[in-house]
Amino acid sequence: MLKLVLQLAFLVCSAHGVAFMEAYKQTIKKTGEYFPLSLVTGISYYTITSDNPNEKVVLSYAMRVGVNEDKLLAYYYVYDGDNINNATMIGNLDTIGGKITVSSGRSVTIVNFYGGTKSNSYALGNDASTVQGYDKYTVLMTSKGTTASGNMTSLATNGGLYTFICVDCSTFYYTQLRFDSMTPVSNRAYVTFQGMTPTHKKEKLIKYESVLLNWHIH
Repeated sequence: MLKLVLQLAFLVCSAHGVAFMEAYKQTIKKTGEYFPLSLVTGISYYTITSDNPNEKVVLSYAMRVGVNEDKLLAYYYVYDGDNINNATMIGNLDTIGGKITVSSGRSVTIVNFYGGTKSNSYALGNDASTVQGYDKYTVLMTSKGTTASGNMTSLATNGGLYTFICVDCSTFYYTQLRFDSMTPVSNRAYVTFQGMTPTHKKEKLIKYESVLLNWHIH
């Protein structure tokens, strides 16, 4: 209830409210650039903009591998536009960033009105054209010396897309990749790898198909 009242207070049109919003400092990030949400606090907000004026943006959060929930994501508000003064607030990051939500223009903005709440997750914006068409898009964060394991699942014919962010290293090693032979689409399953983010449109480096159910990658 407190969050709802506070948000409504910001939406009330008054000279004092407008002056308060204009006091926030803006930081610009390009699509394809990730950043820690801990920086979005105090009197600052972050705007993610595509270099392509005809593009739209898909904003995603990245929780650390092994973390199932980040409740602090609910304190970050997402605006459909390049500022918090005129753009429309479209939801909280915990809902907007967990699915493929396409902006109406080339920018989205994140703000945290609760200065004392800092999420340990990261944020990443992508050009919408590079992630649209997939069943789902998930971004995961890891760090040097961390071992990650889990399931990457999509039963849809258009498949799923995953981005792994290592905040302090530049190399990943995949030691084991298994295909589930019990799924209805197991005979058509495959995994491809490419560097950077979808926005960078890097060449796909390799493709593993489910002809062999056990791959050991070195």
